[in-house]
Amino acid sequence: MVGPVMLVDGNNLLVRCIKAMEYSGLRNGESWETGPLTAFIGALGRLTRAHEPSAVVVCWDAGPSVRRKALYDGYKAARAEHPSPQYEERKETAFGMAKAFLKACRIQQVAVSGYEADDVVAAYWHQTPGRAKLIVSGDKDFLQLVDEHTIQLRPDNAGTYKVWGREEVQEEYGCPPECLPLLMALMGDPIDGIPGVRGLGPKKALKGLEEAGWSLQSVAALKDPEKLCDAVLSHALVDLRDPEYHPQVPPLKPFAPLDPSEGGACLELVNFLRALDLETVLNRFYTGTLWK
Repeated sequence: MVGPVMLVDGNNLLVRCIKAMEYSGLRNGESWETGPLTAFIGALGRLTRAHEPSAVVVCWDAGPSVRRKALYDGYKAARAEHPSPQYEERKETAFGMAKAFLKACRIQQVAVSGYEADDVVAAYWHQTPGRAKLIVSGDKDFLQLVDEHTIQLRPDNAGTYKVWGREEVQEEYGCPPECLPLLMALMGDPIDGIPGVRGLGPKKALKGLEEAGWSLQSVAALKDPEKLCDAVLSHALVDLRDPEYHPQVPPLKPFAPLDPSEGGACLELVNFLRALDLETVLNRFYTGTLWK
């Protein structure tokens, strides 16, 4: 049986690791904070060992979403300023170390300029119809991609992952996953800067859409043209299901991480782990238990 495709929201996973290891005190000889990388490697390893994926791709943000910012300047305006791509590529940052580790391990990672990790994950979701897929992220926006072939693994505070399938989405939101973009458009999201429609909370939004047969143009509360405009705009900001919004991404590669039997090819990874004093990770690599 062929294993699932694992689509990892790299930014979401790594930021969680940064927060979890904020006070770990783990550093190498050059005082680089290695705690987040240790947690990131541990999380990725546990996931691959548990699910035995046939393909793994770690998806990264590549700057703010050009399309969304062009549509609405307030998109994610309330969030703390995101580090620049130039900062994240510095080798001593958590992002720089994580990306260098993945490269040395030969694990596919993808970032597309002007797009967020959400868009890259969605592009691969569209690229793999009919294949079993696992989306690894705490971001609720991915729940709209859950279907008969796709589940989302969302981390909880205990360090484990809750499985979200169609039933869980229906129970939580009162609608199937494919209808979530419409519901999200009416509700809005102040954290992400999605305006939504004033006066429509979850219950009113759900009821209005059900009565309108899940058509924005038919929702009674949107008779005001300004409110309808807000709803259409918000839908364009949250929708991950429309393939026209997605970037062109490289073909998915089989999950074939570097193996210790490959000799000289392992030198880059070995030197990298030793420079960061990650002997435990190195031992797992040598014993073949890092990913399997």
